[in-house]
Amino acid sequence: MEVGDPEKRRRIHAAIRKAARVARRRGVPVVPLKEAREHLQAMFDDPFERARVIAAYDSLDDVIVFNPDHGAWLDMDSYLRGHIRFFSTQNQHHLVRHELGHRAHYRLLTTDERSLLWHADLTAAQRQLARSVSGLATWSGKEFVAEVYAGLWAGLSYDGDVMTLFDRFRGPRP
Repeated sequence: MEVGDPEKRRRIHAAIRKAARVARRRGVPVVPLKEAREHLQAMFDDPFERARVIAAYDSLDDVIVFNPDHGAWLDMDSYLRGHIRFFSTQNQHHLVRHELGHRAHYRLLTTDERSLLWHADLTAAQRQLARSVSGLATWSGKEFVAEVYAGLWAGLSYDGDVMTLFDRFRGPRP
């Protein structure tokens, strides 16, 4: 969704700048907006997958990139309300916190652990447990960790089983 309306483009850029400030306060580099489309294209070959990305952590360059073409940036609060069970929180900074969770997790893991944990699929029982966190948390071990991380940052408490799985995947605390 190329945004042609200057007012919409201004609102999107303002929202992304706020999210980028959250990342930069944590010392995490952010891809400049003028380079974001090109960076996303390098990360995601499939244009349909790229169009669905709101923000992404690039572990190769150790940066976060925001998609200025995603409509969520026009009204993040409404977007999150429309996806209430998909994300673990309704915090306006959820997406950047989630990506910061990926970064913290990736950097915490050794090369061997990345092979085992970063790309790990969840078992049926783990997916059922992850469902109590969010829909996105059911996708994989790294998504589970990032969703719990964002939830912890927002002040959510999780039961012992969720935290045991989080620790098993070597999830970092925010």
